[in-house]
Amino acid sequence: MNKKLFSFAGFFLIVCGIVTYFVQQVIAFTPSTEDEVREWRSFNHYQEMALLAQEIEFDTFTNSIQKSGKPLKISGWLFRSKKPDAPTVIALHGKGSNRIGVLRFGKLFYERGFNVLIYDQRHHGRSEGSYTTYGYYEAHDVSTAIDFLESQNVNTKRLGIIGESFGAATSLLAGAIDARIQFVIADSSYTDMPNAVKDNAWRMNYMPHYPIPDIGFAVAALLADFNPWEVRPIDALKSINKPVLIVHCDQDEWAYPKYAYQLFEASDKTETEFKMFPDCDHVAAYDDYTEDYEKMVDSFLNKHLAEFII
Repeated sequence: MNKKLFSFAGFFLIVCGIVTYFVQQVIAFTPSTEDEVREWRSFNHYQEMALLAQEIEFDTFTNSIQKSGKPLKISGWLFRSKKPDAPTVIALHGKGSNRIGVLRFGKLFYERGFNVLIYDQRHHGRSEGSYTTYGYYEAHDVSTAIDFLESQNVNTKRLGIIGESFGAATSLLAGAIDARIQFVIADSSYTDMPNAVKDNAWRMNYMPHYPIPDIGFAVAALLADFNPWEVRPIDALKSINKPVLIVHCDQDEWAYPKYAYQLFEASDKTETEFKMFPDCDHVAAYDDYTEDYEKMVDSFLNKHLAEFII
């Protein structure tokens, strides 16, 4: 009897340890530093762009939907266009990254006359927050960011959003809930949080899709006060009636290429553009195909949003 009890207790402790590790890696991981991302990106225009940056902060809440809970400071950069009444774009980084990760997108749009807002999402970079919720609360942080832009007399009447990976998923979710967002560029998005996390847990640690991840999601839901099963950019895309550009790499091992095809199939296709770049990995399309990527963005804007070109 004691042996069985000890065996059960040992098994229970092992499961608890695995679940704890899983939850920590999913919502409470340690993000990369700015230096780490800068080295990873090898971004050689950092100093040039940094000279143009205006340090900004705006306030959100742990529950940004109900605007309740603990206040959080979100930190970022605002790049003001020299052109009057310029359009504006918000750029969102991926999981574990920070503002440096999408600075190249900032440069792309700034050179096209846009105001650009880049900020560290909650629990990343210089921003506050103990957990990442994969777009559940971050999508509403985007709306708060737009409110901030309006308070700074930045043009939000012609406004779009671009994001990569987790930032792409957040961009799709935000595009579905905020009418002020007039176009979305989603680079390397997932279709829904649970399947994306399960796929990566299997790829990295051979963790089966059941039951540990679902137990972990339940624990994560309690800790971060959100519903992981409602984080579904693919459903958000179905309700977006604005131009969307879906971008992906066919060798992506983090957000599988199948996600991009599923997202495109879920869209109404009338205002949705789709581009799969060959022989590149996760969020590497711009780095590996810079000229083609910029031409793609220009074509997308000219086709669907000619009034954004000034």
